[in-house]
Amino acid sequence: MKRLFEELDDGHLTCANGRLARLLNALQGYDLTLPLVEDPGILLQNRMAAIAHMPLHERLEAARNAFEEFGVPKDEQGAWLEPLL
Repeated sequence: MKRLFEELDDGHLTCANGRLARLLNALQGYDLTLPLVEDPGILLQNRMAAIAHMPLHERLEAARNAFEEFGVPKDEQGAWLEPLL
């Protein structure tokens, strides 16, 4: 229980996804059948790395689809697009 309270206390200023990930992470110590939750930022980063290997003419559409899926604000998309072009 101590570890669970530590995770909840450490994550009190994080977003809802971050709190949920911390909670599941702590609970997995008690029940290994719980699903793994990956950080959305890491998932987006991995997706953008895969998009970088696509043919140039497919990258922009794939990136826009990823932005929509992950809810990336328009003002942050340019930083992700620049390395792809």
